[in-house]
Amino acid sequence: MKLITRHIIILLVTILSYGCVERFIPDIKDGQQKFLVIEGLITNQPGPYYVNITLSSSLDEESTNLSDVNVSIESETGENENLNEVSPGRYATSSIQGVVGNSYRLNLVYLGTQFQSTWETILPFAEIDSVSFEEQIKGTTDKEIEVAGLQFYANSHSQPDGPIYYRFEWEETWKIGVRWTPNYLFLGNDQLTNNPDIRSTCWKYNNPANINIASTSGLSDNRLTKHPLQFITSEEERYSRRYSLNVKQYSLDEKEFIFWKNLQESNEEIGSLFDRQPATVIGNISSINDSGDIILGYFSANGVTESRKYVSTTEVSSKLFLIPNFCAELDSMLKSELGSAYEHDVFERIENGVLFYDFIYNDFTGAVLGALMADPQCADCTAKKGVLEKPEFWND
Repeated sequence: MKLITRHIIILLVTILSYGCVERFIPDIKDGQQKFLVIEGLITNQPGPYYVNITLSSSLDEESTNLSDVNVSIESETGENENLNEVSPGRYATSSIQGVVGNSYRLNLVYLGTQFQSTWETILPFAEIDSVSFEEQIKGTTDKEIEVAGLQFYANSHSQPDGPIYYRFEWEETWKIGVRWTPNYLFLGNDQLTNNPDIRSTCWKYNNPANINIASTSGLSDNRLTKHPLQFITSEEERYSRRYSLNVKQYSLDEKEFIFWKNLQESNEEIGSLFDRQPATVIGNISSINDSGDIILGYFSANGVTESRKYVSTTEVSSKLFLIPNFCAELDSMLKSELGSAYEHDVFERIENGVLFYDFIYNDFTGAVLGALMADPQCADCTAKKGVLEKPEFWND
């Protein structure tokens, strides 16, 4: 998860871009406009848990994933684990397990400076009763264009004395296919053979970076009913075969809820004249030796529960699973038109990624008249950035 990092970097770059907004320039080490952005999470679910550390600059440099940081997570019960760097700037646990009711703290050492989060307690998790959806048509920035899609909702409840602040994340997975299945390979000389590498079924994934929070504070019942998650269109053939949305609900304390709320509001105000500064998204991590460094981000300890919702084509209208128009027909390559260049041209198109589908036959004599060719987007699901391996959780 790099949700915090993504939103904070967007916020920093935008703020430092505005000449009309007073610049927020912390004195970090060498006086450069650099910010350590740290996000970490431990939950009641089995690990590994991850901590992401980024050195974010102003405008003239790209943000850097920070390596060689000493990172550890400790519990109030005495457990302590040093994290391993699994990729640049990304650190993972191997054994520690979060427990509801226990408190945890993040520790880091970078360039001799020690940083530490406050103690954070994993709150009880609230049950997700269901994930529902409604088919809707919504407008766009172009008043003449409307898009169809599904509006998803979360329905959940907790005990009267349970958590009242929540954050939602979701992961999309959907199955895609092809209009034409190329069962044969072109060999030349009017010969073909069975295709051993048919790529007609794939899966695609997406993890939206939305900040989505909710609270039951002030409500008579500690329950969320039809809490809106996201309106998801049918782009990339999401509903053409089968679609899955896995929703996670995190239980927050009030302090963390305010952090996410400030970060959300700060990003929503981008592009306007505003007074909000990055200081409002400073989280619960600081230097323990008063170095003056300012750390942006948060170490979270959350109870979490999740629920997966499947959507099949029978549950939505046909306008949500239309195939691309250019896949409606195959391309014909006829001997009578290409003459002696026919075989060469077929092989050349295959080398350029076009797929051979089948021969064109004379209905009466059975003679080969030519070849039918398919655009890779219509006959190879990996050409649409799909993955052939079926997810372990997938249920058809």
